[in-house]
Amino acid sequence: GADAVVWRGRSTYLAKGVFLPRLDRPEASGPRPDFTPPPPTALWRLGADAGRNYAMVSGDFNPIHLSRLSAKALGMKRSL
Repeated sequence: GADAVVWRGRSTYLAKGVFLPRLDRPEASGPRPDFTPPPPTALWRLGADAGRNYAMVSGDFNPIHLSRLSAKALGMKRSL
């Protein structure tokens, strides 16, 4: 229907040693255990224009997503 949700996104940005005032409370802790990624549950094959399409709907025009040339200029092997 006209009220159906057609897209929803959530972005999380991590930065080592950065804390948000009144939200984050840095705590002293011991060493972290080694990270072990979970097993993959899906493999997505996206077209070369996926980053540009994402930019159009989200407003996130990050150059590493827009083209191979702009991604390479920022040190990536290809657009992501």
